[in-house]
Amino acid sequence: MIVVVATFHNRQFMTPKNYGGPYYGHLDPSHERFEARKWLANNGCDSPLASNRFRQGKPEALAFVEDLYAMGAIQVLVTNIRAEQWRLDVHGGPYADKIVVILPENSEMRAKLFATFNSSYEEDSGIVPPKVLEMRAKATAAYNECFPERSGMAFKREDEEDVGQFELVFWWD
Repeated sequence: MIVVVATFHNRQFMTPKNYGGPYYGHLDPSHERFEARKWLANNGCDSPLASNRFRQGKPEALAFVEDLYAMGAIQVLVTNIRAEQWRLDVHGGPYADKIVVILPENSEMRAKLFATFNSSYEEDSGIVPPKVLEMRAKATAAYNECFPERSGMAFKREDEEDVGQFELVFWWD
């Protein structure tokens, strides 16, 4: 088997020939979910969850999960797990970039979880690196120049509203 590893925004994606499936690497096509605290505690990787979000690695990710539980999350689950053999060998464990939060019925708790969800993607939260913000600003300017009738629409993300969802999906790709 021939394997090519490419770096894109400090993330590695495997693009192998003849690698059993339409996914880049093993993107957990079954979408198995594991309780986040246990999964993080038992993972040998120093940065097993959304390393572009949790730059301090496992301790920061675990603190975030604990905060979600403290806000009232019924359950916090890890999914979209990449567990290729090379990753296990090199990093000591699998990697994931998505968590699912099972929401409570209590409206105050839900409001806290939605506020956390919406703020976790804000540019001024310090999560998005300055270089990415600069690239995004240039791309937005080019988009607005090419499509003046759609000015201001590029890279907009609307807040998630509580409409009775069962779960929230945090995905830091």
